[in-house]
Amino acid sequence: MMQHGDRDAATASRFGARQEVRLTRGAALAFVRASRTGLGGPMQPQFSAPVPQRPMPRVRPLAAWQSASAILITVTTAVGVADVAGEWGAFPVSAGLAWTYLGIQVVTGIVFVRWLWLARANAEVIEPAPHRHSRVWVVLGWIVPIVSFWFPQMVVRDVWNASNPQRPRGTGLLYPAPGGELISWWWAAYLTDQVLSTIGGRLTGDTVTARDVDTVAAAATVASAALVIVISARITAWQANPGVPHQA
Repeated sequence: MMQHGDRDAATASRFGARQEVRLTRGAALAFVRASRTGLGGPMQPQFSAPVPQRPMPRVRPLAAWQSASAILITVTTAVGVADVAGEWGAFPVSAGLAWTYLGIQVVTGIVFVRWLWLARANAEVIEPAPHRHSRVWVVLGWIVPIVSFWFPQMVVRDVWNASNPQRPRGTGLLYPAPGGELISWWWAAYLTDQVLSTIGGRLTGDTVTARDVDTVAAAATVASAALVIVISARITAWQANPGVPHQA
């Protein structure tokens, strides 16, 4: 009788174990189905978070900066000519005019360099060909000794070549563009003004010679101012409509 009871207990134990295995398998299958169908519902498409895109570079408008620099260049030139005219006795000139001239020159330089910086950035968008100098030389080229005698005109010339719609684009090189002689004339007049103004300022013992030197320097200033205004106006117009041919 005892043996019969032991067999019944063993049979029940095996039956219970099989039931547990079935339940475990059923739970596992249910988990797999749920994971595949999204917890019992239809499987939903999975979307990854969008990757933020960097904004595309764009050509920035330059008309306001070009107009401001042209006005300031004109005013600076007029004050400089008035200073030289005072040396000839055309009219009395106060001592404060020299300080006024210096202050206007500083403001004019800042505004023009700001225009040139933006024009350089636009030129890199219009034509990705490398320039001869990095963008930092748009500023440093005017103030670093020695290289200030030729770096600025190289920067302006590269911007001119990149912006000019009459030159081939997509070649990887900034080939010379039509009309570049304007930059050569402008830079020659600018250097003439700078050199003669320095010489005239040191001729303190010879007022007549100093006056003559300053007069030639003033003429060079007028030529330089007129040319750089034309150059900046053309570059600004080209960059406003990069794909439209213009007269060089």
